[in-house]
Order: sequence, then structure tokens, then C-alpha cells
Amino acid sequence: MRPKQVFVANHTSMIDFIILEQMTAFAAIMQKHPGWVGLLQTTILESLGCIWFNRTEVKDRVDASRKFREHAHGDDNNPLLIFSEGTCVNNEYIVMFKKSAFEIDVSVCPVAIKYNKIFVDAFWNSRKQSFTMHLLQLMTSWAVVCDVWYLEPQTIKPDETSIEFAERLMISHRAGLKMVPWDGYLKHSRATIL
Repeated sequence: MRPKQVFVANHTSMIDFIILEQMTAFAAIMQKHPGWVGLLQTTILESLGCIWFNRTEVKDRVDASRKFREHAHGDDNNPLLIFSEGTCVNNEYIVMFKKSAFEIDVSVCPVAIKYNKIFVDAFWNSRKQSFTMHLLQLMTSWAVVCDVWYLEPQTIKPDETSIEFAERLMISHRAGLKMVPWDGYLKHSRATIL
């Protein structure tokens, strides 16, 4: 690890952060949550230098982007971990990455995560199960099996767009996930048949 690096990972489960925290004390960019998850954010994760935002407030997103840039360029900060898909995806696909991590002048360290469903599925489907029940299922399973690959740091090439840079990272290839060309929030939309 060196200054002016960010770690970018695919996002399958709400426990990805815990899995990756095994390596070092990462700071992360996270959505603000209510309830007991919000309590954990403000009491424990605050000490790591995590950056919070509320997706529904444009001012929060702009402020988080500024804090993200400042954190990434700081020499004494915990390494910054970004789940660039912006949402959890089902451990079979990788959706388009948000481009913010690829537009600043830092090295990007790709991290590929793939869960083995042999004992439990780590993906939380919020339409079918509460988060509390999902955590209970994970904690009462025999094991949560996960492979993590830390790939070589990359920098953007002079003639490369941020989108091309994100696609070049090879996270999907290393984890054996299918890369798809749509935004992760498509899962929150319901198709209507005319």
C-alpha cells in the first residue's frame, strides 16, 4: 500500500466490507443507513475515516465527492475502499462501475470478490428477506466461503476515458463474473408491459 491509491472492488454482499477489513483498516464511501446499521456507522466506522452520503440529496453527493478526492490524496489516511458498482449485485454479474474512482489522479488497486454458495448465499435480496434475517442466516451457517484477489495497481492511460479504464481492471474476469453494460440501480426498477 502506498499513498494516493484507492482500492476498487465488486460488491456482492453487505459483508464485503468486513471481509476486506481483514487485510487492513480501510475507510470506505458508504450510503447513510438508518437504524442499527446507522448506529454502527456513526459509533464504529466513523473512526476509520469513512465517508457518508445520502443518495437522495445532491448536496451530500457533491460533498462526498469532494471528501473522496481529499481523502485519496491525503498521505496519512487509511486506504480508501470503493464499491464502484454502487449497489450489491448477485455474485454472478458485475454491473457498470460508477466513474468517480477513475477520474482522479491516483492509482487504482482492483479487488475481485467471489462467494462460494456451498454453505450460504452471501447476497442479500432485500425484496425477499430483512437484513436482520440475512445476517442471522450468515452467522448461523457453517461457514461463509469467499475468494478475494488483490490485483496489480493500475493507472489511467493518457488516451483512455474513465469508463475504458474501469473496464480494463479485469475484476470480472478474475472473479469469473459476467460483465454487463447497465447500471446497478436497474434492479430497483420494475419493467412495465404495455
